[in-house]
Amino acid sequence: MKVLFCGMRWDYKQKERGESFEYVNFWDSLRRYPGIQARLFAFDEIESRLGREGMNEELLKQVNEFLPDLVFFFMFTDEFTTEVVHQVTAKTITVNWFADDQWRFGTYSRHWAPHLTWVATTDQPAAQSYRRLGFHNVIKTQWGCNHFLYRPLSLERDIEVSFVGQSHGDRPETIAAIRAAGFDVETRGFGWKGGRIGTDDMVEMFSRSRINLNLSNASRERGLRHLAGLFLVRKGPLALPRVGQIRGNLREFRAKARDQIKGRNFEIPGCNAFMLTNRVEGLEEYFVLEKEMVTFRGVEQLLSKIRHYLAAPEEREAIATAAYERTLAEHTYHQRFADMFRQIGLM
Repeated sequence: MKVLFCGMRWDYKQKERGESFEYVNFWDSLRRYPGIQARLFAFDEIESRLGREGMNEELLKQVNEFLPDLVFFFMFTDEFTTEVVHQVTAKTITVNWFADDQWRFGTYSRHWAPHLTWVATTDQPAAQSYRRLGFHNVIKTQWGCNHFLYRPLSLERDIEVSFVGQSHGDRPETIAAIRAAGFDVETRGFGWKGGRIGTDDMVEMFSRSRINLNLSNASRERGLRHLAGLFLVRKGPLALPRVGQIRGNLREFRAKARDQIKGRNFEIPGCNAFMLTNRVEGLEEYFVLEKEMVTFRGVEQLLSKIRHYLAAPEEREAIATAAYERTLAEHTYHQRFADMFRQIGLM
């Protein structure tokens, strides 16, 4: 089976930020998938060389040359034209993995769905919304673990508590509360003093940490400036947007407040490491909560559970091992892709 994977090479198209999530997880897993001849179409790199129009022409050229059985998109914004995606779909099977349907469905995903053979989403409400709009080729999937990269390391658990992720929303306040309670917390990612780290260093940190935090809230800016952006648009002088735009902006703003399952929910267990995570709707479909994955609601419960599990190393390690075994058995990207290929009819 031949698969052309269309995703970004660099995080947010910026090389200085390091490799993108989809490159590290999706492309790396796909290229190792048995029985698949995979080709990468790194549209951000190609667009930087050829421009948007040239990149779209290059996509059509590669589809005609490679003759893939599947074109697997991981879109970012509107790099591709709807006309080109429609032409590709007329030639072969297409699917896009929509990463942020929790808050981008109404303003982004629903407009792309008519041009694709299949849509894949990790968000159950979005899956239902697609079907209500008449899109029935919907694959409800979930994030997973690239088990080739996220793996156990035999290292001493010499970090008390750690968090890897961007500093946004209420995360700084949560970390400050943990430190104020007397716990040592190491943080890495954009916005923290330690800065962003690569995958290998992240895997090492997971393995060294007695407790890995997963703060699963989506990014939602706060303050008057962002709120003003909901009701104003800038085209030369400030102007009021249409009523429909305001409604869409408000829906997106509210949706960003809803916690969501993240890749971290599978990556940390893939390293046989203990994790404390926000209690997120749907997580119980993937793990036995409190036995394979420990959850919390609110800062006070988080502090209580940090205190408990730091003092209970055997219980902590047993939970980490149970989550690790579950992840390898059910939650690798190879398993996610196999399920997707079966639904598409390619396996």
